[in-house]
Amino acid sequence: MQLELTELERLELTNLVSAAHTDLGAEIHHARGNHYRETLRQRRVVLEGLLKRLGAELKMAA
Repeated sequence: MQLELTELERLELTNLVSAAHTDLGAEIHHARGNHYRETLRQRRVVLEGLLKRLGAELKMAA
């Protein structure tokens, strides 16, 4: 599937995905179950791939 976006749409989508990616750090940290934590880590990898494809630079938490 191919999706064409305007620059404004790409920027908005990048902001949304980036916010979701940022929020996952704390969620992973506070996750109690190993299975749930692994699911969140997999989601983070997917979001990182999306950000890369959108041309965004990843800001990794320290």
